[in-house]
Amino acid sequence: DPRGDEGPRCFKRRENRANEREEQFGHAVRCRSRDVGETVPEQLALDLKLEIEAVKRLNDAVELCREQGDNGTRELLERILVSEEAHIDWLEAQLELIERLGEKTYLAQQIYEPA
Repeated sequence: DPRGDEGPRCFKRRENRANEREEQFGHAVRCRSRDVGETVPEQLALDLKLEIEAVKRLNDAVELCREQGDNGTRELLERILVSEEAHIDWLEAQLELIERLGEKTYLAQQIYEPA
């Protein structure tokens, strides 16, 4: 029966494709996990890097809006830019605290809740 022979081969091909997808997904997850940092200082530093890149893009977009006379979008982007710059300041302050206090003390301070 041709179907009897085809069935196991089809199943085996599907199983192989599923295994390949799992391997690819696992690889993607492992690669991505490097991008988020394994420690708090790494996470903050990576976040800082992303924020700095975002501020550059926002500044470029604000300039383009000025050139195009799009004041509404420019104002919106400028408000976002202020927020991003404040986040950069906060991240830099946290990294400075970690450098001064050490990671363990910094982390211990993060769980303190005043009465």
